Amino acid sequence: MTASIVPRLRILTFQWSRCLEKPNTGSIYNMAWSGDGTQLAGACANGHVIFAHVVERDVHYENFTATVSERKVVAVKNVLDDSVEQLELPERVIQLAMRYDHLVVTTPAQCYVYNTSNWNTPAIFDLKGGSVTLLLLCEKHMLLVEKSTAGIYNYQGRLIASPRWPNMRLDYLRSSHISLSPDTLAVRDVSDVKTVHIVDLSSRSTAESTAVQHSTQVVQLSLDQCGDSSSRNLAVLDKNRDLYLVQLRSSNKTFSKLGRKIESFQWNGNGNIIAAIQDAHLIVWYCPTALFNARLLKLCSLIYDSPELGRGPRISNFVGNSVSIRRADGSLLNVPISPFPGLLHKYIQDNKWSDALNLCRTINNETAWGCLAVLSTQTNSDAIDIAEEAYANINHHEKVFYLQHIKHIKTLSSKAEQKAHLALLGGRIQEADSILLHNGMVFQAIYTNIQLHNWTRALDLAIKHKTHIDTVLYLRQQYLDNLGKPENNNKFSTLKETVQVDSEKVEQKLATELQRRKLTLVVLFLKFFIKHLTFAIGIQFLKLLEGLQELLPSVFRDRRVTQHPSEIKPRATIGRTSGQSNLNSTSANDVWYSDVSGFEFVRKLLNSFDSCMKQEPFEKQNQFKKYFIRL
Repeated sequence: MTASIVPRLRILTFQWSRCLEKPNTGSIYNMAWSGDGTQLAGACANGHVIFAHVVERDVHYENFTATVSERKVVAVKNVLDDSVEQLELPERVIQLAMRYDHLVVTTPAQCYVYNTSNWNTPAIFDLKGGSVTLLLLCEKHMLLVEKSTAGIYNYQGRLIASPRWPNMRLDYLRSSHISLSPDTLAVRDVSDVKTVHIVDLSSRSTAESTAVQHSTQVVQLSLDQCGDSSSRNLAVLDKNRDLYLVQLRSSNKTFSKLGRKIESFQWNGNGNIIAAIQDAHLIVWYCPTALFNARLLKLCSLIYDSPELGRGPRISNFVGNSVSIRRADGSLLNVPISPFPGLLHKYIQDNKWSDALNLCRTINNETAWGCLAVLSTQTNSDAIDIAEEAYANINHHEKVFYLQHIKHIKTLSSKAEQKAHLALLGGRIQEADSILLHNGMVFQAIYTNIQLHNWTRALDLAIKHKTHIDTVLYLRQQYLDNLGKPENNNKFSTLKETVQVDSEKVEQKLATELQRRKLTLVVLFLKFFIKHLTFAIGIQFLKLLEGLQELLPSVFRDRRVTQHPSEIKPRATIGRTSGQSNLNSTSANDVWYSDVSGFEFVRKLLNSFDSCMKQEPFEKQNQFKKYFIRL
């Protein structure tokens, strides 16, 4: 190289130039970065060694901007009043992060934690393994990855946990391969790039982890930051640029596709909202858990298509109501989004359902109504009426009718079945399955999986509980016959050779089970009454039986006989004292049921509870029998 050629040192970030230097050192033969990525050394032709330090790094959070102005100085600017705080440190700055009202700065030996309300007295603690290679923040604590250790600290500088996972090679760890939430840590395996290790930080032992296996190489992963641990979701971007959601607390961690052709994505720091670059467009999913229904997911999303995004944009930050996008030339573009979905998420997390409903009524926006409809069916709160109104406002009438059906079974005995129905409506199939099995409703769980065409799961449940195997095989064969296709599942083919399927017997079993489901209300209430022998509840039970004509038409036949009051025999009066008024007094509007199978069924049940009756005092036995003398 001739002496007239001036060497140039250019530092690039995502293909755009960050800085350009022209040192007077001759040709630069070789370069090397320091382990922490903040210093650069180069061997020059004139025999000198040049050293470069990375400065002008900046982080943004709400109204604050922190910039490494010099090697040992961080300048924090408040854009509201243009005030600037100069934070001088004894050593050079290595890592810098600011979120959740805290600024965290690390040096080769120490870590400094500043509160945005007080820049004068930071929390300082010493590092164990030297310089920090990776720094992540969440609402409650932060993760510091050093050369040989990884520690989780709170914002007062106290060590909370030292998580460990298989193939823990910290020198190969990248920020896109690890994610931290208030109760969970997710890390991609170094050797097996299809495996993600999940560490539960809420448990006592953080040395144990569970593995989630994907079918393709994982490129980026991220945990949502809001909500409780039971609804924690992991977003995974694979090599095919497909974005998936995984519910970590479910028994069967299924990958559900949220979008395709995704270049980059990020969770919102204040709510469970995802912003992503999809095919050179910005898309914001206000309610990503609505992915089980394409119509709802589209309704709860925003697509920003503008030529100002340019070519190859990437999401830089997503806080509050603004998405910060880094364009290919390095410039930042802020895209505002609606503040109402984020406010809706906050109300629901705080269990303020009335405020959430009033917000939707005030703005009367379909996106807000759609988010409220999905979230009200995916929570453990009793929000059926709110879900019904929300679905009605977005014209999903079939779901309104389904919710009205669920409200009819909203009683003491069918609470579990009601929760299962709500879980199904909210797309939580596995949760509905576990609710039914936990409450002994095996047939309902099997039949629900059959209706959802989860044939393998239905067969596994039938084999595990040793019931209705022939029912599953029979319905499976009917399904294939209607489609005109042969059996291609080895499990079903093997069982067909060993299990004898009698169609008439199966049809009879199905009719019996469906009849039993309708009588579950009567059975459970009667068991509760016999166990506690509570007369007030017994009277309510009698009134309930009289009202079941409309609710259970297949059980109580429509054979009512209205009689004149003088012709009706007086009913048995039950009370703890002789002076207690008769709560079942007759009137001209009384209706009596004759020859109904429901009463016959209850009478047979009484005989099966003799052992329970014998445990009660003789006086209560007689009162109980008098109460049911009409049977």
